[in-house]
Amino acid sequence: MPAHFAILRTAKLKSLGNVGGSLAHTYRTRETPNADPSRADQNEHSHATPGEVMQALRDKLPEKRRKDAVIGLEYFVGGSPEWFEGKTREQQDAYFREAVGWLEKRHGKENVVGWSIHRDESTPHLVAYVVPLDDKGKLNAKQWTGGPAALSKMQTDFAKTVGARHGLERGIEGSKAHHQTIKDFYAQIEKPGQHVTISPETVQPKVLKKGFLTNEYETPEMVAERLTAAVQKAYTPAVEAAKLAASERRRADEMTQTAQTLSREKKEAQERLQALQKHLAPVLELATLAKQEFVQLVMHAQERVKALKAEREKAAEREKLDQERQRRVDDLVRVERKTAGASCTFAQHALEAIQKAGGDASKVHWPTVEKAAVMESITQHRQQPKDVLAAIVKYSPGMVEPARQEQARAFISTLAGKEIAAPKVGKQHDGPSLG
Repeated sequence: MPAHFAILRTAKLKSLGNVGGSLAHTYRTRETPNADPSRADQNEHSHATPGEVMQALRDKLPEKRRKDAVIGLEYFVGGSPEWFEGKTREQQDAYFREAVGWLEKRHGKENVVGWSIHRDESTPHLVAYVVPLDDKGKLNAKQWTGGPAALSKMQTDFAKTVGARHGLERGIEGSKAHHQTIKDFYAQIEKPGQHVTISPETVQPKVLKKGFLTNEYETPEMVAERLTAAVQKAYTPAVEAAKLAASERRRADEMTQTAQTLSREKKEAQERLQALQKHLAPVLELATLAKQEFVQLVMHAQERVKALKAEREKAAEREKLDQERQRRVDDLVRVERKTAGASCTFAQHALEAIQKAGGDASKVHWPTVEKAAVMESITQHRQQPKDVLAAIVKYSPGMVEPARQEQARAFISTLAGKEIAAPKVGKQHDGPSLG
């Protein structure tokens, strides 16, 4: 079933002359080609004469106003022609009555100074006249029709408040279709189409001036110009009607494009919403838990967070130790060449062990290397146990953990036959203090 639309248009009346011209059309006091005179008695008016409406409007105008102020708003209320075809007179009256009520609520009943219902045209419609006063009693048309946003909001409210109650929809909101003013709307439909008949007499040159002996006739150019003007005058209404049809087709195309865009955006929004709902599903399930279950779940979560935090801290510490271990491995060549005593002895044993491991320091068993270096330094080279301990703690890749350092101190103390104090370690690259 095709959609039927509520139609609401506005026009600004900036002078009493504008108001008078509009009322002349509304009350049919001037020729209205698109109206059927035989149906004029079916029209309804709030006032018996246009003069009464004009006086009502004058009475509402403030004494002080700007010269360029809009003194009146003309509202056109209609609907899709197909909607009217299926409605009774009572149903049509109900629609127009509620439209007037909507205007009175919008502007104040006292500011709606007149209205008329036309049924002598192809589609029934309502025309209403409003004095655009604001809360301060000043003329302020901008408050009611100030820009596309205000007009769009007005049409939306009318469609929801009045149109929807009668099965009429709003045009697509956000459509790029251009608004058509009342003046433009009437301009395209007022003039009826005519058929042009060119008789033999028509093409004969007319007498321009009678003379005593001869007459002055139209030239061929003048005849062509006269006939062209007649044809153009006759077919102008048909051309305008065609323009109107083209305009409506363009509006329909634009509204279709808007509908497609809105449909695509709606689909994308639904997909994002579904993804968000899926993401939040575990959280939403919390609302179904009993209080005790929720408390237990929170405690479990807190414990898990603590465990994860401890694991991250351990991982960070392991990474730090691995970096220090690798630094010591990379430093062994320098230690062998640049140092003496227990430091040089350990470096020699360490480099030999790495070579035997195929160059992979991670495969070296550092306690074995440390013991060999300690034994040689103390028993063969007679070096001081505390100096040997300090060298091992400073340079061995296996001594980056404090527990290993304590094991080395206990081993050297046993080997020396006396207690050896743990070395005091200063900055990492300076090594332990032997004092």
